[in-house]
Amino acid sequence: MSAIDETTLERRSKPRLFVHATLVPPTEADKDVLDLKPLGLFLRRHKFLLIFSALLTATLFVVLSYQIPRTYRAEILIQPVDPSANGLSGMASGIGGVAGLLGVQLGSANSSTAAALAVLQSRQLVDQFIQERNLLNVLLPRQSGGWSSLGDEPPTLEDAFQKFSKQILTVTQDKRTGLVTVAIEWRDRQVAADWANELVARANQYIAGQAANEADRNVAFLNAEVSKSAEVGLRQAIYSLIESEIKKRMLARTRADYAFRVLDAAAAPKKSVKPHRVFFLLGGAVLGAALGALIGMYAERRTARKLAR
Repeated sequence: MSAIDETTLERRSKPRLFVHATLVPPTEADKDVLDLKPLGLFLRRHKFLLIFSALLTATLFVVLSYQIPRTYRAEILIQPVDPSANGLSGMASGIGGVAGLLGVQLGSANSSTAAALAVLQSRQLVDQFIQERNLLNVLLPRQSGGWSSLGDEPPTLEDAFQKFSKQILTVTQDKRTGLVTVAIEWRDRQVAADWANELVARANQYIAGQAANEADRNVAFLNAEVSKSAEVGLRQAIYSLIESEIKKRMLARTRADYAFRVLDAAAAPKKSVKPHRVFFLLGGAVLGAALGALIGMYAERRTARKLAR
């Protein structure tokens, strides 16, 4: 047997190997993978359109921001006055039991502070401020065809109060320090500062007036009670109450910062807080880029339809 026959026989005797190719379908994980390649190609094809659209829209938005009136924020920093600072807390604590028996309300530091902050934002104080300064038409000026935000109906004091309390006046208290910031946002920087200072002054006057009137009523009541009592100890306690109320009335009528001590008065701010031109710029750029992308998508679909014909 020749060498060629031996080689052929050896090849035939060996087992043949077969390779099977199996097509594996894509899994759910593969489907969830976002392919960013088409997006990158789309941005590359329309980059000049996107840049031009973003720059154009951002420029228009910035120009529009200059047509919006500027708003300034004036702030006054105040500290609620603790009744103990008036020198009455020690006396009041000593005669509090007698005051309770007689029905005389002495109050507490926490309750007076909360009440003072409530008065600062109260409807009565704000309405009085708006009426005495004739701010009804200033807050809600008449425009062509009617009043702003009110259609053809004339503005009311309720409308002015809602706008002032929700859009112009802000009262915030630092829970850690107890200090209160009263802020006024208005288109005139000096007017904003004047309003903030005046509101605090009016709140002090109003609270002091209420305290003085209450002290007058308490003194009159206690004088009537002392004339009825024959017990020496009770009469001395009532005299102490009368002294406390007289001191309270004196402080209410002489102290300008009876409820709030001004730590930093409001001054005309130099910079405006609205409009935020950076937000206008960024918002315009994002909107312009989105519009450019829509234009690019529309152009590609239109081209594809023409080629399909």
